Amino acid sequence: QWLINSNKANIAAAKSAAVKAIASGKPATMPKDNLMVIWNFPAAKYTTFTATGLPDTSGPAANGTKHCNYTTKQLVAMADIGALAAADGKLPNAGTVRSIMRKAGGLSFDRTFEAPLLKFYATE
Repeated sequence: QWLINSNKANIAAAKSAAVKAIASGKPATMPKDNLMVIWNFPAAKYTTFTATGLPDTSGPAANGTKHCNYTTKQLVAMADIGALAAADGKLPNAGTVRSIMRKAGGLSFDRTFEAPLLKFYATE
């Protein structure tokens, strides 16, 4: 979320600079927001326990403890989206992205979603 917020601030500053340049008669182009945040859905249950009551660590770590766990289909979907963006220099349309994500399963893209910042980011 910190990266999303920083990107929003940078885009806003670049737009403001472009408007000022245009107002003063200088050529300027409006910046494009080429950030697409792809979220993966966490598992329904994070921890299983052994017969002794200890966490079972034989499987992959839960999201958040070792960042995000993606399936091969999800990684390929993100690579496909990146390849589409690289082919023409802009993000693919939302319908295409949602179709790719639906086929991969467990992915989401929502430009309006804002996760609460962790406490150590609160001062930035």
